[in-house]
Amino acid sequence: MRKFRWMILLTVLIGFVQLRCANQGPPPVTPQCSGEEVLCNETCTSTKTDVNHCGACGTSCSANEICKDGACEPKTTCATGQAQCKSGCTDLQTDANHCGTCGTACSPGQSCVKGQCKLVCPPGQTNCSGQCIDLQTDTQHCGACGKACGAGRVCLQSKCVVVCATGQSNCSGQCVDTQTNTSHCGGCGKTCSTGQTCNQGQCSSPTHHSGNCFTIQCKGVCINQKQDTKNCGGCGLVCKSGELCCGGECVPENNDNCGRCQNRCFGHQVCQQGKCVTRTDICPTGLTLCKGSSGTQWRCVDLKTNSAHCGSCNNACPNSIGCSNGVCSGFRYPVCGNSRCDEDETCQSNSCRSCSSSSQFRNCGNNKCVDTLSDNANCGGCGLQCPNGLKCGLLGHCYDPTPSPGYGPTYCEGAYIHIGSSENCSRCRDACYFCGELTYCNNNACLPNQTYSACCGGFLTNVYSDRNNCGACNNQCASGKACVQGSCITSGATNPWTWCTKQWADVSRDVFHCGACHNRCPDGQYCVNRTCQVCPKDQYLWQGRCYPVDKNNCWGRGVVCPSNASCSNSQKGCLCSDRSLSYCRGFCIDFQNDRNHCGGCGKACPADSLCSSGSCFKVCNSGQIVCNKICVNPNTDTKNCGGCGRACGTAQLCVNGNCQ
Repeated sequence: MRKFRWMILLTVLIGFVQLRCANQGPPPVTPQCSGEEVLCNETCTSTKTDVNHCGACGTSCSANEICKDGACEPKTTCATGQAQCKSGCTDLQTDANHCGTCGTACSPGQSCVKGQCKLVCPPGQTNCSGQCIDLQTDTQHCGACGKACGAGRVCLQSKCVVVCATGQSNCSGQCVDTQTNTSHCGGCGKTCSTGQTCNQGQCSSPTHHSGNCFTIQCKGVCINQKQDTKNCGGCGLVCKSGELCCGGECVPENNDNCGRCQNRCFGHQVCQQGKCVTRTDICPTGLTLCKGSSGTQWRCVDLKTNSAHCGSCNNACPNSIGCSNGVCSGFRYPVCGNSRCDEDETCQSNSCRSCSSSSQFRNCGNNKCVDTLSDNANCGGCGLQCPNGLKCGLLGHCYDPTPSPGYGPTYCEGAYIHIGSSENCSRCRDACYFCGELTYCNNNACLPNQTYSACCGGFLTNVYSDRNNCGACNNQCASGKACVQGSCITSGATNPWTWCTKQWADVSRDVFHCGACHNRCPDGQYCVNRTCQVCPKDQYLWQGRCYPVDKNNCWGRGVVCPSNASCSNSQKGCLCSDRSLSYCRGFCIDFQNDRNHCGGCGKACPADSLCSSGSCFKVCNSGQIVCNKICVNPNTDTKNCGGCGRACGTAQLCVNGNCQ
């Protein structure tokens, strides 16, 4: 009976426990938050943006505030047509990062157009199946989308053309060497006459001109030993591959002799296959070389941020629109107070202030003004960096500081050169070539070689003394006669013309054969009446002769003084009419104020300096003045309070230009 009571009691106890557990239910489950979210009131949220938990759980922002990066900030009132996104106010119709709605970003290469992401190709390219293609050069889309060129052809100006080997040209679909082909000598369609050969792109007859010391006969063929790479300086003297024959010597084809002798490349160029081309390694990492819209100014730019070259070269964004990730969007300059500053202003104390009274100063980022006429990173405009090896100066041009030929006043393909030289006679790269030789430039006009005054059969020939070409090509003098001043005459005791080894020479005035064969006059002298002499007063020596000084030859061949200068015999050079100016490289320059010639010809001031009284001094920011060649603020500088040299006393401060 007692055992039965214990069993009843145990059964009741077990039932009670089971009933209690059933009423409690399963244990609660804790949410698992991802990323930067945290658990606040059993809910996962971001304390960086949640206005009820801003920075920490339970920290709430007021009704007129938003939570940004874990801090409560006042809501921004966006302008008409803009929306408030996490990154700030933006135009959902044009912003590629918020296209149509906040946070909707366009794919790389797309632009936001009227709130929709679309592929917008830069100028010169066409949308072909979702890709931007240049129909001028693409072999798969030549002239039109899907029009592919066949094997061995390339796309040139929207047409499929034959690809020729190096050194050959495409003439009516046929690859030929225009240096040797008689039907295309020097260019397509230029045919040589019967019996002529094509030598280095020039038609020539197999005639030997014995009077011309530049030519000799090798194996029965007349060659020019000054230019012939197989007979350079003499028969059988062959130049190596990659060499040119210049003046009878083999020289490597390089930046000083590119494609032809004395054809010099500038500092930003390199010689490739006989042409001066822009170097591919000229820009710093991350920047792209772009040619300006004028076609002359090369600059290194960031295609992701530069509003003048946004996404591609010369793809300029509209006024005031910035460039972000290669897409025109947003504004170029940040908000300053209640407005936006212009490109020549900085933001100071919520107010836009002008950089300087000089127009070349621009705000090119970091709220700093730079001189776009001399700053290498912003040369001629913001974000336009000079390529490696070039320097910014002379009115915002990038130039080679050590050009070849020498420095001059005219900009030419990245260098400053003298117009009027043999390499640049009337304009940039207008080289004077006569019969394959670099000849002379006088008064911006090319002249033939004055010693070898004719081109006979492709060779320089002196028709005044050559017996085989006397007075004209192929006019040969009879045996026993010499060619004197272009006429065949009988030589005798009174005739100064003498046979000197390989040519006739006028021993009465030839500086190389003065009085007798091979009697050369010393440098600086000329030959007159068989005697070496110095030039008379007011004359200068050039190529063995004395010439009078005149307005076109001021103490040098082809030296022309500018209109505001005259030729001075006492100075032996150009003298400026305004005596406060000095002659320098073709111009009258104010050495007192010219920043490129400060205190002397070619003495350029640094990029951050101007020239005054012949000395360079730094350009100060707005509100600063120059004291002892240092920029100071007269409103706060205790040593120059209110003006240069006005020092405050010990323990005093300078407040608004007054010592207190």
